[in-house]
Amino acid sequence: MAGFGLAKITTAAVTECGPDWSWHSKAATPSDFVLWMVTAGRGTMNHAGRIYPVQAGDCFVFRMWQRCVGEHDPKAPLTVHWCEFQYLTAAGKPVTFAEEAKERLLPAVHRRPPDLSFLTQVFDRAIRYVRDKEHQAEADLWMEATLQELSRQDSLLPQSGLELEHFNAIRGVTAAIRREPGRAWKVSELARQLHYTPDHFTRVFRMVCGESPRDFLIRTRIEEAQHLISMSSYSIGRIADLLGYSDIFHFSKQFKEKTGIPPSQFRSQ
Repeated sequence: MAGFGLAKITTAAVTECGPDWSWHSKAATPSDFVLWMVTAGRGTMNHAGRIYPVQAGDCFVFRMWQRCVGEHDPKAPLTVHWCEFQYLTAAGKPVTFAEEAKERLLPAVHRRPPDLSFLTQVFDRAIRYVRDKEHQAEADLWMEATLQELSRQDSLLPQSGLELEHFNAIRGVTAAIRREPGRAWKVSELARQLHYTPDHFTRVFRMVCGESPRDFLIRTRIEEAQHLISMSSYSIGRIADLLGYSDIFHFSKQFKEKTGIPPSQFRSQ
């Protein structure tokens, strides 16, 4: 953010919320923020009296001096990459935002970034470094990079008109694919749901997402596969089946193409 030094990250984690999870924030000074990136699940968030539906693909910058109340569906618990941070002046002092004029300089509370996958990859580096106090400087640099990328992606979001209509329509599609990556998605069916021709749907999808529907589906499946390999005891064959692959060899080939290593080696890391 122009006019300020580095952002300082204080604590961070990737949290798989339990079925009974809820969040009621505590009062904080007008310099404390929480960045949330939601990669799974669904729920609601009440921030300063405004209610936001929450699902995979949502990103928030919460002002912790404003009340936050979060809940989720126990059958679809949230997975959240998050951190607490402050903006610093060039002298290294926390910036306070009690004044409305300053608050206008901040990122919006909520957005659905065009590329949450890349944004999360950058953010996860900050999360990894902040756990080791000897690497606080690196954590802060990655946090600054995360906020810069967030600002860049915010600038890409359409504000009105036909472009916004296309954006919202395609974001609904991508959210559905992220919820059920193993489903047998077909471009013709997705296009019909939006009353587009398949060719027009593909053009609009590429305009919004920067990639074709097929490439997005493959990337989403491989990202979910990485999560399942890391966080579950499912066999590689079962994971392939859950993600819509009838052939484990085809799954392993795509996984290696996207990650550089086969799924068995990914699990052993």
